[in-house]
Amino acid sequence: MNRFFLTLSIAALAVSASWSTLAADKEFEPIEKAMKFAHKAPKGEKKVSDRIIDGTASEEELQKTLVLYKAMADTKPPKGDAGAFKDRVAKLIDVTENVVAKKDGATAAYKEAINCKACHSEHKAD
Repeated sequence: MNRFFLTLSIAALAVSASWSTLAADKEFEPIEKAMKFAHKAPKGEKKVSDRIIDGTASEEELQKTLVLYKAMADTKPPKGDAGAFKDRVAKLIDVTENVVAKKDGATAAYKEAINCKACHSEHKAD
């Protein structure tokens, strides 16, 4: 009988841990989606962010990047100051909107705003 309750307890803990992990994954999903789409590329291909900078990104890529960045706006960062993260994302959205609108100097501002190391060192989980 005690062995049954021990087994049941272990199973309950395992399920609870899995749900916790899933909840945490969902919490940061907008960040992961944006990073995966705009800032990573299969080997031998150019990242969307690089195509945005050099002016070769399609309208569809620009729009999708903007939508994904906007989805990050209300996301809490994995670590660091949430206010600082929100400010970084707001700037990223603003400069991306300027790229979409084809404003002068927008791609240079976008290149500056996507400083991966600056954001990752403060907000990316270890």
